[in-house]
Amino acid sequence: MASIVFETALPSTVFPATPAEKSNGVAAVSVASAPPSPPAGPTVLERYEAMRAMNKERGPYDPDKALDDLQDCKLAMDLFLSSKMIESETFLREGDPKMERLYITTGYSLIEAVKALMSFEDKVSVLEQTTSILG
Repeated sequence: MASIVFETALPSTVFPATPAEKSNGVAAVSVASAPPSPPAGPTVLERYEAMRAMNKERGPYDPDKALDDLQDCKLAMDLFLSSKMIESETFLREGDPKMERLYITTGYSLIEAVKALMSFEDKVSVLEQTTSILG
């Protein structure tokens, strides 16, 4: 009897053939199983609390250390995309109240721009919808 094997990069499990498959000459069927889940790391909010504590210890802005702010921006974007918009903005504002850090200011501006795009409502399309309902 033949076996059906699907080549995948995932670990596979071999199941005995059903009676219908055995009648067709199949002995066993190999099915790819789901990959193991990655180890659980800190959640976005846990990272947020840790980074918030670090921001309070940070000194005045130093252009030579500007790249250190990218980690804060990534966390702020993660918060924003996890629907934690207020926390995201607060985190960036607390990290740089004067908005003098290049990447913090850029991240904050990006969040504000996305919020503006999400809340934009085209007056022409609203007018067209209104006239089509009334018309």
